[in-house]
Amino acid sequence: MAFKVLIVASKAFKAPIVASKAFKAPIVASKAFKVPIVASKAYKVPIVASKAFKVPIVASKAFNVPIVANKAFKVPIVASKAFKVPIVASKAFKVPIVASKAYKVPIVASKAFKVPIVASKAFNVPIVASKAFKVPIVASKAFKVPIVASKAFKVPIVACKAFKVPIVACKAFNVPIVASKAFKVPIVASKAFKVPIVASKAFKVPI
Repeated sequence: MAFKVLIVASKAFKAPIVASKAFKAPIVASKAFKVPIVASKAYKVPIVASKAFKVPIVASKAFNVPIVANKAFKVPIVASKAFKVPIVASKAFKVPIVASKAYKVPIVASKAFKVPIVASKAFNVPIVASKAFKVPIVASKAFKVPIVASKAFKVPIVACKAFKVPIVACKAFNVPIVASKAFKVPIVASKAFKVPIVASKAFKVPI
């Protein structure tokens, strides 16, 4: 299970991973996103890594506790909390961002993932962008509203909702995926993140 199931993959984002549980259990990998990670739990426990996405990170918790890093996705970030506290960075994913909170407050950026975005809130409010991940997106809300895009991560996607609605795509992160829902929806894929995965659930969803 992922988030609740055992996962054994030779590579995870081009890095071996061995954990009893994913995102809810200790993980020991030589590389994660090409970065060594040592944590008792993922996304819910302290993490100590020399690099995360090619960026040093020091936090007691991931996505739930303050983070101090020189760069995040090759972008300086200074925040008390990640994805739950104000963030001030010159660039985020190579794009300037100015917001009081991340993924829960208004964001005004010229580009996000090399795509212009104008929204009062991020991942909780309507977004109108010509491209997202180099893919056109038209949705009233992000990660909580219908989305119609020709490609997502350079892969065609057709879904009414994201992370809470059925999704039908030939590839996800360069891998075929067929699921009625994403993150709480059954998934059938030969590979995930360019690595074979065998789990009864992923994000509380069969894979």
